[in-house]
Amino acid sequence: GPVLTPLEISILDVKVQINPLLAPSTDTADQPYLEYNVLLPVRSARRSTDQAGRSWTGGRTAPATFPRVTKLNLISKTFKWVMIIEADNPTLGVTCSDVLHGIHEDMNRLAPRSTIEGLAPREYNLLMESYKINRSTARHAPGGEFGAPVKRGDFLHRSIMFDGIVEDEAFTLQKLGASGP
Repeated sequence: GPVLTPLEISILDVKVQINPLLAPSTDTADQPYLEYNVLLPVRSARRSTDQAGRSWTGGRTAPATFPRVTKLNLISKTFKWVMIIEADNPTLGVTCSDVLHGIHEDMNRLAPRSTIEGLAPREYNLLMESYKINRSTARHAPGGEFGAPVKRGDFLHRSIMFDGIVEDEAFTLQKLGASGP
């Protein structure tokens, strides 16, 4: 099928669905999901149905959405910014791999100084606690590879595991004032 731009989705009023592989885990064992610490390289991601210790392969190049899209905007209650995931190959559209790579790259971006300076004291203390943990030698921390400056990933606190993508039109309207992919 076609790969749609955000404008085409809006004009055609298309309902975009997320690939079930990118959905949150469920109690159903037959629906695979992705296990991934977004602060670590994507090679550490694994599909729930794969052997332990095996990097994710099945579904990597699958479309992230149905219909396929050129760009996907992700928002969350955990962070304040809009994460923009663009297709590595526009003729294929955004893939499941593009989503995880885009999230990882976004979490490794520097946090704007204005965002840090605008935090309430309690939020700032939480950020600094996360900062220290993320640069430690703890098993699930990026350690020194994360670098000295505060990164967007430091704002996740303990919410570092990919927990799937869901469409929440009410939250999207509240946060952005409009809906869309």
